[in-house]
Amino acid sequence: MEFSYAKNLGIGRTIRYDPLIFITLVEKQEVDIYSLIDSGSPSNLFSMDYAEKAGIDLSSARKVEIHGINGKQHGYLKKVTMKFLGKRWQSEVVFCDRNEDHDLLGSQGFFQYFDVRFRYYERKFFISPAPSLYWENTKSGSTVE
Repeated sequence: MEFSYAKNLGIGRTIRYDPLIFITLVEKQEVDIYSLIDSGSPSNLFSMDYAEKAGIDLSSARKVEIHGINGKQHGYLKKVTMKFLGKRWQSEVVFCDRNEDHDLLGSQGFFQYFDVRFRYYERKFFISPAPSLYWENTKSGSTVE
């Protein structure tokens, strides 16, 4: 599926274009999360606010330390169900305090499930589900083989 880069303000209020999509977190409640497709991030990073909105209990989640552009901080690693392009899968997500206007989709938990092709020069990117034996049927919740 083809997507267009989103126009944003960058450093020094310059214009930049980012590959942003909505992905759905599926737990007690479904929550759409505006997320940057970030090939440099090893993990999916979502705001703690989304865990609360989706009804995710983080009391049993593993506390982890993450390092990024904003320095070091603590988060909670939890396996959750996500949905995008009619596909459903389970992946670990780090829930942490985030001040950005978007969250991050990284290599483990997103790129392992989707083929992503960037064409920055055209301000377009393309995403298609990767061949996988682990997809869940979004209607029944069962694993597709």
